Amino acid sequence: MSNNMTDLQAILFDTLRGIKDGSVELDKAKAINDIGKTLVDTARAENDYIKATGANAGSGFIAPALPPGSISEATGSGIKTTTQLPNGASVTVHKMRG
Repeated sequence: MSNNMTDLQAILFDTLRGIKDGSVELDKAKAINDIGKTLVDTARAENDYIKATGANAGSGFIAPALPPGSISEATGSGIKTTTQLPNGASVTVHKMRG
């Protein structure tokens, strides 16, 4: 499991099927649902942070994490991310604010 939104959706749908076929008890399903809500709330907070700061990456739960060696900084019109490559070269990506 890679702990992302796709995995969470799979678990929730598996739980729903388990409720329907009787293999998952309602107390356990409620606990899974409550944890799922908390994870979604956390993802919403991460998304709000990304919007507010202009960052182009998050934890990897809903937005990809920056590659190792990357530096992200705000510019006057958006955000600039520079990633060092293993061969010593670097890649710079500029994203304009929408």
